[in-house]
Amino acid sequence: MNELIHGIIVEMGSKNGKILTISVAAYNVFDCLAETLETVAIDDARLEVLIIDDGSTDETLKVAKSFEKKLPGVFRAVHKKNGGYGSTINKGVEIAQGKYFKQLDGDDGYNTENLKRLLDDLEKADTDIVFTPYLEKNMKSGTDKVIADIKPTREKSLEKVLGKADFLMMHELCFKTEMLRKNKIQIAEHRFYTDNEYVLYPVLKSKTITVLDYPIYEYKIAMQNTSTSLKGLRKHGMDFFAVCDRMMTFVKENKPESGSNLEKFTNKFLTRLFSDAIYVYALRQGFGRENYKLISEFDKKVLADFPEIYEGMARDREVLGWTRKSGYLGYLKLKAYKFYRDDFRGNLHYMIPDSVRKVVKRKNKRKRNEN
Repeated sequence: MNELIHGIIVEMGSKNGKILTISVAAYNVFDCLAETLETVAIDDARLEVLIIDDGSTDETLKVAKSFEKKLPGVFRAVHKKNGGYGSTINKGVEIAQGKYFKQLDGDDGYNTENLKRLLDDLEKADTDIVFTPYLEKNMKSGTDKVIADIKPTREKSLEKVLGKADFLMMHELCFKTEMLRKNKIQIAEHRFYTDNEYVLYPVLKSKTITVLDYPIYEYKIAMQNTSTSLKGLRKHGMDFFAVCDRMMTFVKENKPESGSNLEKFTNKFLTRLFSDAIYVYALRQGFGRENYKLISEFDKKVLADFPEIYEGMARDREVLGWTRKSGYLGYLKLKAYKFYRDDFRGNLHYMIPDSVRKVVKRKNKRKRNEN
């Protein structure tokens, strides 16, 4: 972004007293966008909500403009050519006027009352990151669960706080806008699963953190039309590998200090992500030899660049050890079932392929007969 334009935006935000910019990623979400925007419809001059219409072909932009008209000092409808999820983040950071920046998917929501509290806390905060728990809403079972990957603490050093963190989700993080711009954080465009980049890149560039104990983001799961549904995994599985490749490059260029908590966190984060990528691709493409050739090439690249993460992947997912020994041909079909059952706590159980269900059913029947 042009430095002059950047300076004008920062000055405008300062004069307008904008504390928080919420960037809403909106692509063909006409049917649910209004419900999402109502959760952030607070008439507060400190709040800016950018509704980034990513080239929608439905009436998403119409809904966005209706909220802009409803609260013109808060909502801003932004129409752009389709560029994928990452492009909405990039655009949001580029034009944000708020002191802090937070993301919201067009089919999720925020806790409205807690958002008011967050504005007060952000006004006083000066750390690179502000952390809040999130609410996981299971749309199939109707159950809610508060998740916090960092426990409450007054510690401000990110290095110390990360000592007790294994993973972080986009939903938990709020970044200082100027930090994102200063470090030229750019997320991949025309790709799915780029929320992982949005988490790790700024974390690697941050030094301080404020940890709050109340949930803001309300994340809806067990929805058939999302990128984490079985249909979405199969359709966009290759994107997972592309994002992993980008993240490997970024980490090599911004390597954390050896032995630091930041390095340990980064390794844990990538270990989980890389092992997940193999499962996603397997579910998408099937279990033939040619597909496993692609998987093995990715796995060997991890070994060459990140041997510690390579070893961690086998510990994290037992099946990877067997798969490597069998030339990437065996065990995944059955283990994919266990992966989704265990790692998603049953939330995606209904998306397990029938072929996998039959394998598991036969295996359980044999066990019963043996007993």
